Amino acid sequence: MDVNFNRVRRDDNGEGYEFGRREEIKEFLGAHHFDYCIDLHTMSKPLGLIGIGDKEQVDFIKQALDVDQIRVDDVQEQGTFVGYFNSIGGIGIGLEIGQHKDISSIESGISNITNLLKYL
Repeated sequence: MDVNFNRVRRDDNGEGYEFGRREEIKEFLGAHHFDYCIDLHTMSKPLGLIGIGDKEQVDFIKQALDVDQIRVDDVQEQGTFVGYFNSIGGIGIGLEIGQHKDISSIESGISNITNLLKYL
């Protein structure tokens, strides 16, 4: 890995695997229509389950996901994948599902994806 994929901003014009993947994802999303996107992550520190979104997504996150906290970002301004998805008309949210290498992170991810699908 050359760079943290979550840190590849919209205005970065770098080279390498992550920048190429960013452009592939943008092209794919531009060719198809999706209403919702959930961007799953794991963390190195034990911070609990964290939902991430714009202030417009707070109520949606509260209702659809079982998280310990909600982090409200101006994700479009920061140039994140979730922000890009929101900018093309979808509802994008991020979800930190637990720690790297912790099997319960997989279980919490599956549980939250299931909750999200039930909510929709």
